[in-house]
Amino acid sequence: MMPDFTSEIKKIDPSEQWRDNLKFRAYDTESSTMIYFDIFNKYICDLIREHPEKFIVTESTGLKDRTGKFLFVGDLFKPNGKTPHDTKLYRIWKIPGGFVINSKNMYFEKEILYDFPMITEPLSDPQTAGWLNHNCDVVGNIYENPELFLGTTFKDRF
Repeated sequence: MMPDFTSEIKKIDPSEQWRDNLKFRAYDTESSTMIYFDIFNKYICDLIREHPEKFIVTESTGLKDRTGKFLFVGDLFKPNGKTPHDTKLYRIWKIPGGFVINSKNMYFEKEILYDFPMITEPLSDPQTAGWLNHNCDVVGNIYENPELFLGTTFKDRF
């Protein structure tokens, strides 16, 4: 006789499934703090709508790094150090149609902050997404941790 496993099957609520793709964060340029929220948080959404000049809003990619941390536009990450090329710093950009990461070495600090890289890899590619999910760790973002590549604070650049 076959055991009944139906009691152990977790029913997935479609609204919960989409919540991961509706996460945002806003960098408060006045207090230099990051606010994490989802689209269902009316209070935060209204606050940002009322003071758009105060916040820089970025979107979640829906992916997570090796430690389970959600990845957002503007995040900086590195591979976990298992190959000689793992000293490279990567950044996530949003482009029309999706999210990308740089695929060439960032020799110029300016490029990773301001310019869009010439060569990119799409995060919609399963191989790129899988590599990021299993081998990479977020080390910061361009707003809270510019010292990772510039040695200055975000406010000092503007």
